[in-house]
Amino acid sequence: MLHSVPDVEEGATIGQRIRAARKALGLNQGALADRLGVTQPTVANWEAGVHDPRQLMLAKLSEALSVSLGWLAGGERSELEADRSAAAPYLRRPMQHVPVLTAASAARVVRQNIDPHRAATDYIPITYGGGELIAVFLPKTAVPGDIAPDTLFVIDMARKAPLPGELVILRTDTGLLASAWERTPGAAGGGNILGTVVASIRFH
Repeated sequence: MLHSVPDVEEGATIGQRIRAARKALGLNQGALADRLGVTQPTVANWEAGVHDPRQLMLAKLSEALSVSLGWLAGGERSELEADRSAAAPYLRRPMQHVPVLTAASAARVVRQNIDPHRAATDYIPITYGGGELIAVFLPKTAVPGDIAPDTLFVIDMARKAPLPGELVILRTDTGLLASAWERTPGAAGGGNILGTVVASIRFH
């Protein structure tokens, strides 16, 4: 039988909801642990936000605490738990507004050391950890055959030492060229490295 939902602050974590529901039933951590078949430190860690219980344990907790699974699972994840998620490093990266350049203006930016923002035709938001980013559309003749010609390449111009196989943008006598980098400089089509491709976006 479900009891009334315990009072918790808005934005309460799952651990705080466990603590509130446990206290509403007059249970100590050891007694709740016995009901669940876990140790008292495990309950203490949940409530302290060291880690959150997994989905199957949430179902057992909702039954043991006489609260709905939806209410219990509706709590915020603990800060430590959220920090371990696969998305955490991505979400911590700064958002950059990357200038979009034509191939000709990108070559001119490098050749004449012009601020890329002065030559930008548009901007695209990119989440990336630092770097010196520009974005460039290249003509069909400048991209490998397995890459669509309507691809926007996001280039980190600060990355001049790519790993073998990474896609780079090279400055050649005839313009810019996208190519997989090979271990021997010059083997990937010659020319100087404008930068390493860190993302490619196809528009169609």
